Amino acid sequence: MATPSSASSVSASFPISSLPLPPSSQRLQNLLSPVPSLQPSFTATLTTNPSSQRRSTQFKSGHFSPCTPLPIPFPFRLPSKLNDEGVRVAAMGVEEWLTKMEPLTPSSSTSSSTSSKDVNLKIYSSQGRDWPVLLLAISPACLNEVLPHLNVGDALDLVWKPLPEEGEDEATANAARDELVGVLGGREVVMDLGGDEAEGAKKSGYKPWALRYGGRQFGSWAGQLGDGRAVSLLETLPPGSTQSQEIQIKGAGRTPFSRHADGLAVLRSSIREFLAAENSSAFPSSSLPTSRSLTLCLLPSLPVLRENGPEPGAIVSRIAPSFLRIGSFEVLNPPANEYSFAFGLNGGYEPVKKPEPEWEALRQLAEVVKGKLWGWEGEGKERGVFEMIREVGRRNAKMVAGWQAWGFMHGVINTDNVSVEGLTIDYGPYAYMDVFDPLHICNHSDDTGRYRYSAQPQMVYFAISSLLESLSEMVGYEIAEGKVAPAGWAEGVSEEKLKEWRALGMEKEKELEKEFMEVTAVQYRELMGNRLGLTNPTSSDMSQLVSPLLNLLSTLELDFHSTFRTLALATSSTLSSTSSSSNSDLIDKVLSNAPTCSLNSRTDFGGWLKIYAERLEKEEGGVDATLEKRKAWNPRFVLRQWVLEDIIKKVEEREEGCRERLNKILKMSLSPFESWGREGVESEEGLNEEEKEERRLCGLGEERMLGFQCSCSS
Repeated sequence: MATPSSASSVSASFPISSLPLPPSSQRLQNLLSPVPSLQPSFTATLTTNPSSQRRSTQFKSGHFSPCTPLPIPFPFRLPSKLNDEGVRVAAMGVEEWLTKMEPLTPSSSTSSSTSSKDVNLKIYSSQGRDWPVLLLAISPACLNEVLPHLNVGDALDLVWKPLPEEGEDEATANAARDELVGVLGGREVVMDLGGDEAEGAKKSGYKPWALRYGGRQFGSWAGQLGDGRAVSLLETLPPGSTQSQEIQIKGAGRTPFSRHADGLAVLRSSIREFLAAENSSAFPSSSLPTSRSLTLCLLPSLPVLRENGPEPGAIVSRIAPSFLRIGSFEVLNPPANEYSFAFGLNGGYEPVKKPEPEWEALRQLAEVVKGKLWGWEGEGKERGVFEMIREVGRRNAKMVAGWQAWGFMHGVINTDNVSVEGLTIDYGPYAYMDVFDPLHICNHSDDTGRYRYSAQPQMVYFAISSLLESLSEMVGYEIAEGKVAPAGWAEGVSEEKLKEWRALGMEKEKELEKEFMEVTAVQYRELMGNRLGLTNPTSSDMSQLVSPLLNLLSTLELDFHSTFRTLALATSSTLSSTSSSSNSDLIDKVLSNAPTCSLNSRTDFGGWLKIYAERLEKEEGGVDATLEKRKAWNPRFVLRQWVLEDIIKKVEEREEGCRERLNKILKMSLSPFESWGREGVESEEGLNEEEKEERRLCGLGEERMLGFQCSCSS
């Protein structure tokens, strides 16, 4: 892996312009980045032996491998022919076939693309890469907020038009949009293959790469886990920003880290991730920090084999400052007393011996993460590795507090799914809470309830403690030596000294846990206070309002989000500390979805409402002055499981208008706090069909879908 000092300082972007379409030679541009890139100086070259990157199943060291997207089925299906005896045989060897599939031919539209002395990006493809790619959705928010320099042509208009008939391509062509879809659909590749510079030196170029990591799955060390089914295309620095963004496509095919998997993604999981990331980004004040989704592409001719048979394939393009995770560190220094397992030659799984720690790669990765967190010079270089772990812990503590406050359940908080940036990543069997149940398990693969809603803070901390464990020797070194670990810090050091440093580093665990839980509690109190319209919420607010409310929701089996939204719409005429009759209508609305409603239920909720009204009346301006804040912190639209299953079915079956419906749900996901469906109007009379559909999408759905569980493959 390249060190920050030796890594290329160039970031790049394909089409950049919001102006009328420029000539093709200008659609591909380069941006100089003031921060080092994660793009490594690869020793392997795609041009001389590309198939070696496809046939590997293990990668013994380092983090990165050059690897272009190749979303095709695995095991590979080689073309066949009849031999002289009439027997069907492979038409060519796997080496020849994979080489033909490698994108090494420059696209004619970018043959004269702009270049600099550092990088010369072009779009490459090959004759074998002719699979159709259909753009299902694009997020205008991600485009405007994260990649405003990206020219997408007519993509934002196209997604509101019907999908073409099965087997057909889009009816109209558009140069920038076609380029975008080709690259983000894995059919074409942006890269610089390198070459001889003016001085005669060979440059390594700039190529897509796969990231290696390991991790603990459901608490047990699983060894090298692969690549997240993802290939990173490039890093780009948006105009006016100091933070680079990594563009990655998920479902891009096999990489050297895929073990025996296909690296593909099914349509249902891709729809779920695409919508969830953008929905999370719409919550106020980064209270649900997340990776972002830019596009969702359908690969209609790609069958992906899963537990229920072949399913349609798809690719999500996602954006984040970095996709590094806890497991990126763990794979370099696996747990000392745990083993991973591999399928043995004689059948069954056999333990794999713990590999030797990669001390220098570990230090280099820590330097990269510090650079990402605090900048590549100054603070980033001066801070020790334990301070880095603390910062990763603080960010993830705030993230999981957001999960708890918004009723979000990740479903599979393995250490490889926890970001060093403190972002929600890898949306799999996630869910938003329906009927409030602290013990709810949203992942039906989680048969022990390890990742149930109430356990999420402890499980995220487990990942942070695993990060400390993987770096404990370096933490101990820096404590003992009183300085940041330099290059070669562990060279020639005895096992005894390493154990001593490890023990010293692990002594920091209690301090780390204490801070994590404190940050989580403070952030959760702040967020729940905002949801209830409180300024400067106190610990007594938690004990007198928040906890009793959640207990009532659980006892009365009330829906989590619709209850908060109903409370958010209360005014001084419907919520009063002195008039129980004023509260009667509000009680009726809150309890309307309760399966059983007794006199005791009304009394209990009425008592809580009186305390709540007293608290709001103490706010400046009273109950009515907090109304807009409450509406802005309690979503009208919730990305519920039934909504997801409904749109997945429509798109999978290519129902008429399915693409427009998908983008309508995206629009609502990006503005979940709006009064969709003319909220507040009791009767549906006078509503147009679109408003009726909005109202339906804001509903609870069928009872059978409440608490619906997904699998890890979802």
